[in-house]
Amino acid sequence: MFIVTGALVAGCTLATVALAATVPYVQTFDGTPATPLPYARLTDFGVAVHDQAQDQWAAPPPFQAQHDADCAAPPATHLVTTYAETVFQRNGHVMTSQFADGNYSVTYLSAPALVDF
Repeated sequence: MFIVTGALVAGCTLATVALAATVPYVQTFDGTPATPLPYARLTDFGVAVHDQAQDQWAAPPPFQAQHDADCAAPPATHLVTTYAETVFQRNGHVMTSQFADGNYSVTYLSAPALVDF
């Protein structure tokens, strides 16, 4: 039997050991930039972008994401040309936007903490 950083390995079976932490986790999205900005402060979050269309794997086609500089609802928009811009901060919150063009597309934001309801 070997103990490897939070996992118990025995033969071919891998059993995850629950490591309970009582340290509170808080992520705020403070700030009101003048224009929607790529949200680079998600350094402790996992950000995964998937697009089914092979021609869009390196970069999305330029598209108009909903919400503009003053956070007005559609039809107000702002231009997105890179995947870094698909997760953006606006007026105290973070938003995502994707252009699928008839294909499947998704953005996942994974927090570095489990939620215990």
